[in-house]
Amino acid sequence: MEQIQRALLEHLWQERQDLPPLNEERWWELWFDPRISPTAVATLRSLAEEHRWRVSERAIHVGERLVAHVATTGNELAFLLATNACPAEIRSPTFAEGLYAIDREFRLDLVKDLAARIEPAAPESPAVCILDTGIAQEHALRSPHCTSAPTAIVSPGSNSPVSMFSQVMVRLSGALLLPV
Repeated sequence: MEQIQRALLEHLWQERQDLPPLNEERWWELWFDPRISPTAVATLRSLAEEHRWRVSERAIHVGERLVAHVATTGNELAFLLATNACPAEIRSPTFAEGLYAIDREFRLDLVKDLAARIEPAAPESPAVCILDTGIAQEHALRSPHCTSAPTAIVSPGSNSPVSMFSQVMVRLSGALLLPV
């Protein structure tokens, strides 16, 4: 059974380097497909509590996937393979270990401090057009600067040139400076 679980973990592993040793605890980045299992993250949290794994406070959407981080051994991670929290992909997170090792209150203090030091640009300054459907206008660092600016919403499926352009560009998720 262990050989089958290892083979499945290796199949789900999406990194160039080999699958890390399964007996060492580390952070894993789990990519779920909500169309296959809409409750995968809730199941992950339940299992994490039961097995005393550390798990990220929130999952993020990346395209059609939902990404969460969990700290455990690969052997324990294999428990997920027989549940509805089986990920579509497993990756090595590039930031999770450092980010989650920092106290949450300290992280919030850093965000508040940075938000207090940011000054809005003058009205005659260039404007920034964010080409991303996932903009979080309520984010502490963005909200003071997004709410007063004019916003154009282009709905997917529209046949306008702007809509067709935005549907192509949204996959690039870039920013474009426009003179005002």
